[in-house]
Amino acid sequence: NHPHTNPYSSPIAVNSLGFNLLTNPTTQIESICIDLETDFDADMNIYLRSPDGKQLELSTGNGGGGDNYKITCFTPTAVTPIVGSTAPFNGSYIPEGAWSSLNNAVVDGNWQLLVSDGFGVNQLGKLKWWSITFNVPTNVNYTWSNAGSLSCTNCPTPIASPSVPTTYTVLAIDNFNCIHRDTVTVDIQSFFPA
Repeated sequence: NHPHTNPYSSPIAVNSLGFNLLTNPTTQIESICIDLETDFDADMNIYLRSPDGKQLELSTGNGGGGDNYKITCFTPTAVTPIVGSTAPFNGSYIPEGAWSSLNNAVVDGNWQLLVSDGFGVNQLGKLKWWSITFNVPTNVNYTWSNAGSLSCTNCPTPIASPSVPTTYTVLAIDNFNCIHRDTVTVDIQSFFPA
């Protein structure tokens, strides 16, 4: 029951993604999805607001007298524009605004979905849930023991060429400090059978 002048704000806290700014929103954002129960979709204005106040217009005044945004996602890879589509909205859509409106948006902090209804206090709807999904590059550093007989020291699959049976241990750490350790023993007998 929020009019356009006073939209409902639903925040999601975001942090520790490994980048501070959206330098390319179409590659760094996977999707913004909503499940909104309402009637007469054309009364609805829906925006995404970054922690530093940049806004992406997701959908304003679309859908005519149709009802609901039922598991509706806005994605950079969508082929169907929300503008001109028929409600109830379901699936992936191109947002009404340009992804570039989020260029250089601050990532860490509260991202907000802003929802308002043109009928304001005279109309009730229900935002059931919403989500924002980011594409986060994962960088992994590999550290091998007995690296002198390996073809590379910071790679996942080096070629081993030991002169004696050798045990190798790899320590893999990603940019979220997740650690994986594994050990393998190479027996030169398997390369040079008697």
